[in-house]
Order: sequence, then C-alpha cells, then structure tokens
Amino acid sequence: MRQWITGWAGCAALALAGSASATSYQLMDFGNQGSGLAIANGLNAAGDGVATASPGGPLTVYQGFRTGTGGARALQPLLPGEYTRALGLNDRGWAVGDTRHADGWARAVLWKKNKPLDLGKWHGMWNSVALAINRQGDVVGYSDHGARYSYGIVWSGGTMRQVGPGQTTANGINDAGEVIGNQRPYPSNGTLNCWRQPAGGSASYLPKLAGNLCSVAAINQAGDIAGGSMAPDGRWHAVLYRAGLPIDLGSLGGAMTVAAGLNDQGGIVGYGLLPDGSSRALLFAVGTDPVDLNTLLDPVSGAGYELLQAIRINNNGQIAATARKDGTTRAVLLTPLP
Repeated sequence: MRQWITGWAGCAALALAGSASATSYQLMDFGNQGSGLAIANGLNAAGDGVATASPGGPLTVYQGFRTGTGGARALQPLLPGEYTRALGLNDRGWAVGDTRHADGWARAVLWKKNKPLDLGKWHGMWNSVALAINRQGDVVGYSDHGARYSYGIVWSGGTMRQVGPGQTTANGINDAGEVIGNQRPYPSNGTLNCWRQPAGGSASYLPKLAGNLCSVAAINQAGDIAGGSMAPDGRWHAVLYRAGLPIDLGSLGGAMTVAAGLNDQGGIVGYGLLPDGSSRALLFAVGTDPVDLNTLLDPVSGAGYELLQAIRINNNGQIAATARKDGTTRAVLLTPLP
C-alpha cells in the first residue's frame, strides 16, 4: 500500500495567508538535479522544499533533494550507491523519506543537515518509508512486507510504535501529535478507509462521501484534514475533513479531484483531472468550484510551464507543485504576488 500523491480555491481574489491576498503567483523552479524529471513532495514555512528526481529518466532510479538558501542539494543515502526519495520536510529544515537498495528494499530515513539517520523498520517487515514530520521531529510513515500488507508507524525520540487500525499507512502528523492515515484490508476487498488518531488515543475511522473508498494526505494544527473520497456521482472528489466530517470540495468534471495539502489559514491545494484526462494543479475552498492554478500563474516567471499537481501550501500561501516544461516534469515553488 502506498500513499496517494495528493489540497483553497476561490475566485480571482484569494485570501491566502491571513489577510494577505493574491491574484497571481510567481514561479521558481526547484531544479531537478540534472535529471529528466522532478516531483515536488514537501514545503516548510520558510519556503524551502523537498523533491524527488529521477536521473536519466527511469522511475526505478531516484535522487531526493531539498531546496532553499544555497540552491538545490542532493540528500545523501545511508550507503553509497543507494537511491533516495525526499517525501516530507518540517519547519526546522529536517527532511524525511527513504533510501533504496538496487534490489528495491527501502529504509525510512531522517535527514538533519543532510546527514541521513536510519529510522529502522517494524518487526518482521521488509521495508520502511517515512512520509511526514512535524516540528518536534516526530516522523510518520509505514513499514511493509512487500506488497502484501503494511503497518502505520510513528518514529519519535529514538523509538517506533504502530498506529492506526490494522494494516495501514500513516500519512501525516501535526504538532499536537495527531496522526492520519489510510487502511486497506488484506486480503483486499476493494475497500480503502481513512482514519485519525490523537496523541495518546485510539484510532477512529473517518466517514466517506459515498461508496467504500477514501484517502487522507495532510493535517493542519487545528486538526483539519485534506484528502479525497468516492462521491455519490461515482467519481473521486477532493474533501476537507473538519470536526471529523467530510466536506465535498468539488470536481472539474473529470474522473477525480484530490486535496493534497492545507495550511492553518484554510488554504487547500491539490489536483484534478479534466474531462479529457489532463491533470491540473488546483486551489480549493468550501462552497466554490476548484480553481486551476494555471489561470493565476504570472506570465513572465511561469512562461512555458503547465502546473500539474499542487502538493503543499504553507502559512505564507506559498505552494509546492509539480509542473511540465519542455516535455519534462519539474518541481516548482509558487509565491503569491501582492
């Protein structure tokens, strides 16, 4: 089981960080470590990001990197010759993800000042992957036994513990220690559940809009959750979970929309498919239609870019996104213009 790559929209004037507003976004390319593609995965309050590149193109060869002051820097593997993926970043600049052997086995890693720390794997499992980290340094992810089953894990203070109901992934954690994740029964019965678990408490399932599928991707400090759920129209819709209940964030008329990230001011970003199957990075807001971020892109800095997915949004309204330019996939930072 793997994390869904997954979330504020409004009309042309968007209230993004407190009282700040933006009608357009300036684009900065994260770089791609000399490869043919790069995918954005994380963002912190300073506007630093993490991404994963695939040098030379093959999707089985990865290079995780982070950006910020000083430009893009590759994240070092645990052992020479291993591949790395950068999947999360906190406000202290600590990154998480995994390193992978050439044979495909993965180990969850925490990077502090680019030094990798092996987080370990759960008892009897083959792999571990770290997906998110809060300000205190608590890390969440999963440890699995190949494609058969996985367990949601929290790494904290040098220890690890299992979280969630049964076979799960832990996808997000806030500073209060509340964890969110997905759960798929093994053997699979076609159901995908989502859950939340407060620090020191028990996990509980989150309701779906309809059907038997839902997924969650990020949680803010208030406990609001970005994700997606099967809707009554039979399509996957972006949702905001507030007070434990799902709010439908709408559709583009295509097969799906997904809320991938949210901030503490109510900003939600994600992506969706148009009826023709093409992907668009989106802003969501409760009660309004999703807005295509491409329509808000500064024409100078954004020339030649097509925004495909918006992954994270910080409290300054900056957005980490994945775009296409000149036939290659790029990780980019969008900053709201006054």
